[in-house]
Amino acid sequence: MRTKYVYPNEERNETFTLNPYDHAALLDCLKLKEATGCEVICLSMGSNPTKDVLLKTIALGADRAILLSDSKFSGADTVATSKVLAEAIKKIGYIDLLVCGEKSVDGETGQVGFGIGECLGIPCISQVTEVLDNKNDRVILDKKAGNLIQTVSAQLPVLLSYETLTLSKLTVGLLALKKSKREGIEIWDAESLGIDPLLCGIKGSKTKVWRIEKEKKQKKYQKIEGTVEEKVNHLMKILNATERV
Repeated sequence: MRTKYVYPNEERNETFTLNPYDHAALLDCLKLKEATGCEVICLSMGSNPTKDVLLKTIALGADRAILLSDSKFSGADTVATSKVLAEAIKKIGYIDLLVCGEKSVDGETGQVGFGIGECLGIPCISQVTEVLDNKNDRVILDKKAGNLIQTVSAQLPVLLSYETLTLSKLTVGLLALKKSKREGIEIWDAESLGIDPLLCGIKGSKTKVWRIEKEKKQKKYQKIEGTVEEKVNHLMKILNATERV
């Protein structure tokens, strides 16, 4: 997703970055890989600049990264996006555990994960915080349930939607990044997926985004002059008046 939506107060020389919810899911998968030796494949639908983000996922420890990129995919809503991603998953082959962030921080629809599960006919578990173990064709995980944390055991295959997010910078070592560039990523288009063009992009969408506007917030400030004691007394009067203390 666009970096400016994730880090609006920072100047960065990158157009796209990893969605914070997907970032948390990836980090948890990499821990699972270290513990079990499983293969981690990252999949994204987007334009050409998305390649740089996927290269970083390989540098972090993912085994493969696949970019779904085609002009036929443009303008897709969550329905069309889910269908394209599901077709790519079918092309990859049997995958026992699918993970994704529960939503993107720009659109915040939270629908794609469930859409993929529906297309593939597999169950989905939402509000996941951590995978604890994966063995005997079952996955054990923690998930939020109101103010509580539930430990759940689920039969594979299953799709997990992560409620947690991380805003830590997606930084990788230079040598790891160079290695990821040598390995490269795979790019699949609509033809390679064998998907009907009428099911993807704007043609396969049920909704259309008219426009996206940033919320405008105005902040006021007051400068307090005087000695330290005077400043403290003035500040306490303001806080008491607004019932902040």
